Amino acid sequence: MATDSVSISNTINPATIRPSASHRGAPAGPVWANPTVWMFAAFLVTFAASLSYLWGVVPAWAAIGLGAFARYLGFTVMHEASHRVAHRNRRVNDFLGWPPGLALTVTLNVFRTCHTKHHTHTNQPDIDPDLDVARSPRWLRPLWLLAPLWSYRAGYFGKGWAKTRSHWWMQVVFDVTMLIAVLAAVVMGYTVELLVVFVVPLVLALAFLSLAFDLIPHLPYDSTERFYDTRALPGRTLNVLFLGQNYHLVHHLWNSVPWYKY
Repeated sequence: MATDSVSISNTINPATIRPSASHRGAPAGPVWANPTVWMFAAFLVTFAASLSYLWGVVPAWAAIGLGAFARYLGFTVMHEASHRVAHRNRRVNDFLGWPPGLALTVTLNVFRTCHTKHHTHTNQPDIDPDLDVARSPRWLRPLWLLAPLWSYRAGYFGKGWAKTRSHWWMQVVFDVTMLIAVLAAVVMGYTVELLVVFVVPLVLALAFLSLAFDLIPHLPYDSTERFYDTRALPGRTLNVLFLGQNYHLVHHLWNSVPWYKY
């Protein structure tokens, strides 16, 4: 098969299938044998390289590309950490997930909570925070692809999804700090720098992530049943491009399986 979408066969009951222990969770071997750790390192390197624009090391176009790519890589690390399959040590696992999350403007706690809502209420209006990417009218799709910026906060703050008060305050403090930093950059005449190293890379990365991991895997949004609300798009090219998330169906069935074992 090339890139045809596939769903669960009517002759197979996925509830009776369980991946082997070797396919579940982060690897037990040395840290250098963990692909997610390497991806975290790649995130740090590319993110730092994008910031080097501020010192004239790379041109604007390269900084934007590197910044968007860094956030794209970082999303997978944050995503794995949210399911606690980035590393077997819980503290290390969360440490890996925080920096990529902040680069995408959310704390790991916020993403973990909202992403769990997506898994438990996939395609359910007013509950699934990722459903906003499929809103109408379609001609506003570029805007809807940025919906996680507000839909996650709407759920976390407006619907009381925060697990603890400290988690709530962490996001508040981060948002206030981010807003002050943005305003300060504009007032001090660094609007171009702000656009190059923050705004444009964030918009590009988030739009692609929403398209690849939220919109396409759940089209046509006509089911809320666990085994029929997500699909897979087989293909080697897509597997590389989407870092395994073209097999999003596998992830929804068994979220203890890390991205490199789909």
